[in-house]
Amino acid sequence: MRERGRRRRLLGLGSRTGGALLKHRLGGQADWRALGEALFEGLSELKGPAMKLAQIMAQWDDLLPADLADELARLQRQAEPMPWDDIRRTLEDCYGDPATYFASIEQRPFASASMGQVHRASTHDGETVVLKVQYPGLAEVLEDDLRQVHRLMRLGRWLRMPQARLDALFEELAASLRGELDYRAEAEALARYRARYAQRDDLVIPEPLPALCGPACWPCGMCPAHRCASWKAPMTPRDNVLVRPWPIGSPRSSSPTENCMPIPTPAISPPMPRGAW
Repeated sequence: MRERGRRRRLLGLGSRTGGALLKHRLGGQADWRALGEALFEGLSELKGPAMKLAQIMAQWDDLLPADLADELARLQRQAEPMPWDDIRRTLEDCYGDPATYFASIEQRPFASASMGQVHRASTHDGETVVLKVQYPGLAEVLEDDLRQVHRLMRLGRWLRMPQARLDALFEELAASLRGELDYRAEAEALARYRARYAQRDDLVIPEPLPALCGPACWPCGMCPAHRCASWKAPMTPRDNVLVRPWPIGSPRSSSPTENCMPIPTPAISPPMPRGAW
């Protein structure tokens, strides 16, 4: 990831956003759908803090125009993955030759996020695992990205977003992303979380493979899960499921033991409620 080029593109997206907001404030008709499409395309490629911010703000349907929120919400499920050649560089930095540790790695990820993506892989023992890989160069550009994002967030005041809410969001975002850079800590925390709930028969928590965990790569066992967004039937306490509407380790999670983020999230563990699938 090249810092200068990223900064220019982020500023360009910010200028386009500012233009639409100014037109709206002056009484004009802003094309929120077109703006959302441009932000989706740009942020899907850039990844990092700006994409994470857009994913969060897409949930603010009480503040964002509906067309804009709908387009930003696509970043949660339709973001373009990073090319395999780039991801392979991270794998080689971590493992040398990945074939030493994995019998196969699917080149097409089954989930792409703001900081990394997830590939299905298999070990030489025949176990199917989920392999989370950080985007190459992300650590080097993170702080500059955060500075640019902080500047862009000031535009939120033009939509009458409370400044206190914007400040709190940025502090939460910055702390979360800095923590997400250390995949070893994330895997260790998942192991503690798994041990903490080992007696829960109704809770399925993936098992990390510590011997294969590195600073920018970590695998864990494959577990069945379903995104909350795909849930159709209403849920009640008798359905006996774990619903996790935010990543473990976000500020809403009070225990440091829970400072980890299995992917994909949010997820619901089995058993499935009746009629929901």
